Amino acid sequence: MGKLKILTALLLAAALTACGDDSDVFYTTSYPVARIEVSVSLSEPEKPDPENPDPENPDPENPDPENPDAGTSQMEEPENPENPLLEEIRNDALAKAPVQAGGGYRLDFTHHNGGPLVVRPAADAETVTGTFIKEPDKPEELHFTFGEQAYTCKVSGYTDTDDLRKTLFSVDLTEEYKQLYPDAGVTQVIRKEYTSHPY
Repeated sequence: MGKLKILTALLLAAALTACGDDSDVFYTTSYPVARIEVSVSLSEPEKPDPENPDPENPDPENPDPENPDAGTSQMEEPENPENPLLEEIRNDALAKAPVQAGGGYRLDFTHHNGGPLVVRPAADAETVTGTFIKEPDKPEELHFTFGEQAYTCKVSGYTDTDDLRKTLFSVDLTEEYKQLYPDAGVTQVIRKEYTSHPY
């Protein structure tokens, strides 16, 4: 029984340590969001092979196979307009971004791998509180939970206009938009939050 009591006491102490006191902040850092972009990729639809009535001439647009300059080689390529779904998905993801340019994140480390999170959704918006976790084995990721939001940011760097390295948060929204646009052939949707925090 003695060992059981010791084990119980150790588990209780560990639980209390894990809960901690949010007032015991030993490190605070902020990530103001300077701008947001969304990159969208859609799969290209397969194009059927054009019918070729002349099997001896593999290029039906060129009636003279011995003259490669004839036919379409001298014609301008038609413009390939952007798929309107690209812009629609991009605009939707931008509008739904929980933190807009001018807003930002404040991380209060009360533990080595996380603590309270304070989010300002926009420049003039009220702050929202939550929590963040930084997994020890995944230092390039931050998991944010606040309000109805819960997402993981991949942390990397980018070079700003002053040639300084700053922190970039990338959020993968691919699965969400595959469900929202099942027939669009969505292959990737990434929200990129460019912060002014040094990298």
